[in-house]
Amino acid sequence: MFLRAQNGVTSFIPSPTPPPSPTERASQSVLLRAAGFLSRWSSLTFAVAMALSLIRPATAAAEPVIIASAFIEAGGEGGGAGFLPDLVGRFTFEASAPESRPQNTLFNAPVTSADVGRTFRASAATDPAFAVAAEILANGRDSFVTHAVAFDDGFGSAVSLLESQLFRGRPTEAPDLVGFSLTAMIFRLDRLSVVEVQNQGRSVEYAGLLTFEGTAENGAPVPEPATVLLFATGAAAIGRRAWKREGA
Repeated sequence: MFLRAQNGVTSFIPSPTPPPSPTERASQSVLLRAAGFLSRWSSLTFAVAMALSLIRPATAAAEPVIIASAFIEAGGEGGGAGFLPDLVGRFTFEASAPESRPQNTLFNAPVTSADVGRTFRASAATDPAFAVAAEILANGRDSFVTHAVAFDDGFGSAVSLLESQLFRGRPTEAPDLVGFSLTAMIFRLDRLSVVEVQNQGRSVEYAGLLTFEGTAENGAPVPEPATVLLFATGAAAIGRRAWKREGA
């Protein structure tokens, strides 16, 4: 830049801009090619993300959750507490319906006084009749269920009741767990008493907690992590393109 005075007026004359050197021209060419590559990569990333999100399953398999719990007990007429030695009973649970011809007894678990506090699990992997029982427990009809602790000599305690009486804290207005697919039942033995009662034979008392696990048949879909990542990648590509347009 230099000064020029004419008719008493001083003007600032800018110096002519020198042409870019070969090195500068090469650098500008590299930057332009890189910008073009990034633009094409953003478009490709977005297209791939959207395509894969349509091809891949949109939901992941739901994890089983606790649907309902029920406190159960039987006996109580003996009025005593204790356990006769060398006695092994069996805890069973059965859901009954007129159309359920196959036997659907679950658990069939040996129990003694040492098992108080222990949990027992029934599922399709442990009980062949689980599928039949699970269908009855979630068919929308008020069927009968029976739980019992019995001994080989015929003594024991059992209770039969309707599902609506068992599932007093059920999650729906239906009498049972309709709308859910049962995956497991868990029984926790909280109390077991077997005593001799004079002139009455043997008194068997027990109590525990039944827990039902499963998944909602009409539950909201849970996005898979991979699908979430694909959508995030596509959104990032859109953001990069918008930022480039604003900066242009």
